Amino acid sequence: MQDQSIFSRRAIRFFMAAIVGAGFLIPATAEAQRNYSRTATSGKAQWMDAYYGWNNDCSFKTIDVDVIDGPSHGRVSPKVETRKITQAQVGSTGGCLGKPTRAVAVYYTSKKGYRGTDRFRVRMKVGGQPPVIFSYSVSVR
Repeated sequence: MQDQSIFSRRAIRFFMAAIVGAGFLIPATAEAQRNYSRTATSGKAQWMDAYYGWNNDCSFKTIDVDVIDGPSHGRVSPKVETRKITQAQVGSTGGCLGKPTRAVAVYYTSKKGYRGTDRFRVRMKVGGQPPVIFSYSVSVR
């Protein structure tokens, strides 16, 4: 049994070396991307997402949120709110799950009367972590 686990470790190391050699690993500075679908009512502000940043003691950590591609048929409005930590998009929640912190919420409002699909992209950066791009496809009704 031990021989099999040694083989498995060697095979994994070889596989990883082959991947690195082929240039398939994403560099630490590359921006990760997440894609989401949302719905909104025409002409009304609709919550799309909230971005959090916190330190190990759960205190607020500065985050940068930038709309890098705005919607064609509406606007995106960021708003600082107090929310409970429910998940970590980057890293882990540690002992902070369920604790309140400041967050930057993003709201989408379509042009009045518009119906169809709209899209926008947001870049979120928390100190010490690579930026993450969030792409939203909004079905406006």
